[in-house]
Amino acid sequence: MLKVLEKYKKYVLVIGGSLLMVAFIMPSAVSQMHGDPGKRVLGYIGSQKFRMRDDSLARRELALLKNVASGWIGALGVQNELHWMLLAHEAQGAGFVGAQTDGEMYLAHPDLIIPLAQQIARQRYGEGAQFYWSIPQTRAEMFDIAQKALPNMAKSAQRDVQMTDKEAFTTLAKLRGVLRMVGAFEGAGRLSDRRTLLAAERIDSFYGVDSLVIPASRLIDRVPEPSQEDVQAHYEKYRDVQPGTGDNGIGYRQPDRVKFAYLFLDHMAIADSIKIDTVESHKRWKKEFPTKPPEEFAKDRAQIDMAMRQEKVALVMGQIDKIWRAQVLASTRRLDADGPYKRLSADWEKTRPTLDSIAQVIVEGVKQGMEITIPRPAIVVKDASWLTQSEAQRIPGFGRATVTVGNRQGQAWMVLFTTRELLEAGVTAPPTGIAVQAGVPIADAYAIDPSQNRYYFMVLDAAKAAAPGSLDEVRDQVVRGLKTVRAYDLLVADLPVYVDQAKAEGLEPIAKMFEIPPTAAENLDIVPVEIQPNVLVSADRVAGNDRRIMVDPFKEEVLRLGRGIDPLKPVDEVPAEQRTFSLALPASLSGVVAQIQSVEPLTYDKYRAIGDQVLRGEQTREMQAADPNMLENSPFTYAALKTRLKFRPVDGELDETPDEETPQKTAGKNNDAKAGEKTGG
Repeated sequence: MLKVLEKYKKYVLVIGGSLLMVAFIMPSAVSQMHGDPGKRVLGYIGSQKFRMRDDSLARRELALLKNVASGWIGALGVQNELHWMLLAHEAQGAGFVGAQTDGEMYLAHPDLIIPLAQQIARQRYGEGAQFYWSIPQTRAEMFDIAQKALPNMAKSAQRDVQMTDKEAFTTLAKLRGVLRMVGAFEGAGRLSDRRTLLAAERIDSFYGVDSLVIPASRLIDRVPEPSQEDVQAHYEKYRDVQPGTGDNGIGYRQPDRVKFAYLFLDHMAIADSIKIDTVESHKRWKKEFPTKPPEEFAKDRAQIDMAMRQEKVALVMGQIDKIWRAQVLASTRRLDADGPYKRLSADWEKTRPTLDSIAQVIVEGVKQGMEITIPRPAIVVKDASWLTQSEAQRIPGFGRATVTVGNRQGQAWMVLFTTRELLEAGVTAPPTGIAVQAGVPIADAYAIDPSQNRYYFMVLDAAKAAAPGSLDEVRDQVVRGLKTVRAYDLLVADLPVYVDQAKAEGLEPIAKMFEIPPTAAENLDIVPVEIQPNVLVSADRVAGNDRRIMVDPFKEEVLRLGRGIDPLKPVDEVPAEQRTFSLALPASLSGVVAQIQSVEPLTYDKYRAIGDQVLRGEQTREMQAADPNMLENSPFTYAALKTRLKFRPVDGELDETPDEETPQKTAGKNNDAKAGEKTGG
């Protein structure tokens, strides 16, 4: 064989080399035969071909805009990349889209900065964001932060979708063109200067009001105990009424409720049970500080021991997690699967693992595996009465604990109410990804509170929202509700006394009357009575967080008194009698004493700054009044664009499914929410 190869080696080399060359050239030759896949036609816009590369570009453009201008994408109601492509196509055809530099300059435009600034305000101030946004200094601070952050956000999004600067700026130019197009359509109607001025005054002329809301429940001690007949009659009247919807907000229909139990692992107690060996501590010190002299060890030991202890705590917690999961799965494996849940056997209550037995196994397992004796985990059982969401949220420790599943995090108390027994009919998938089921310990998740304490929990029982079965189930609640209704009558009678005191001495003495004594500080049923300073009230709305005063009678009373105050005169020179009032609030069974402390009228400077935004907002409101189905009838919906532009996809080539990540709000640029945002700028 070797002689044959030696004899014909030249032929072998030639033939082998030729085969390698063919193998190398063949893929590119085949690719050329098939052509550029980016040129494949996916559909037609009129007579113009829509190719695969156009679809890919539209997909990347939409991904970029969702990161940089998600508010506008939602406001436009963009369903998918095809909808975005048609919007951009029409805007370009109508001449609304500028050059690349138009998109580059758009990064510094309030259209993009204001929504981001408002998002930052919501993250920083939570429910109080609307109030703080109304303060010019806060608004300017948020605007400045957003203005600096936006270019970096755009650059990061650009890298994520693999775009060049030119492509990214062209995409922003397209968005600006689309908004111009939609704005031109919505601004086609014209309003008079007088109407625009009145609208601006309604929106941006404020009165600053100090308010003191007094709930009737604070006078409940003055109400005698009701008779059994009165309690029964009150219960029958409101038994099946949703709380907050009946007369005076009274209702006893019960929401979803649970009973649950958990195993509590005290992070600090476990850390204290871990002893750090001096020799091991010294070895660690030498490794981290090899150049330090030996006498320095004593000074650094506390820091070294703390680090070693935390590492061991993490190992112990990991071991505990393995033991918990093994114990739960060992008992549930024998159960038949029912989708992500288990079909419980008849003897499950008797054979399922108890928290007490698992707690003992955890102590023994950690001692055996790590030679560490930890305190026995505490067992907390909440089954004495049904717990609502608000009650579960107020449980010390657990109420602030969070559960992490993958890259998602949620409140532990919320996970309780995703138990299978409370899901709507037809829902089979766990909403949080955690299969929660009454009677079954949760194997694959645990909760951690801010102090790093850990909670392994299970739902014991659950009940869907329903009217109570009997008065005895809610007797305490009914008695308190009836007494609160009667206390409200006392409060209404006292309001003239409170308002006279406020006119003479201000709100502070009244607030002091309702201070919660230190002995009752932890009683969550006692609603605090505190002065809310500088609540901004305009003809359009009442700002702030207290929904009790976000009602028309309160707003109208402020406006009535405010119109009698000279805006050019300092408010403290106006007699308190002319700017102080009280009002009964039956919907919340409370009363309010309030005093106007400032007047912020619409000025020419303000009007020049917000006039255009107010005009667009009023035009939108007028269009919505003329056509209640304005959003569905918009010419910029996906369906309307497809029909008008004669968009015809090639069969089977395009996925027209709406993008789930994009909220479909409206096809109009200036809906009420957006008009309000721009007015704020």
